Amino acid sequence: MSCKAATLYTLSETEFLQGKAIKAINEAGASPIQLSENDLTKLKEITDQVLSKNSENSAAFARVLRSQVEFSESYKKWSQQGYLPNKY
Repeated sequence: MSCKAATLYTLSETEFLQGKAIKAINEAGASPIQLSENDLTKLKEITDQVLSKNSENSAAFARVLRSQVEFSESYKKWSQQGYLPNKY
């Protein structure tokens, strides 16, 4: 129960602090940017190449990667439908 409570607290607290953190970053003079769809696509391609190569070299890596890919597929519906669009 303690671990579960600590995890819930941490997730809630970090979500709460994000607005303050972004404000502090902006006040410090940083200008966060959002990567373009093209840049994200290219990064995904490179990432997939690296993951594939590592999977070829390690059965354990391949097993963990398969598990993560399966999770990502099952999580995709929630990530697409669980939140309002960014403009809200």
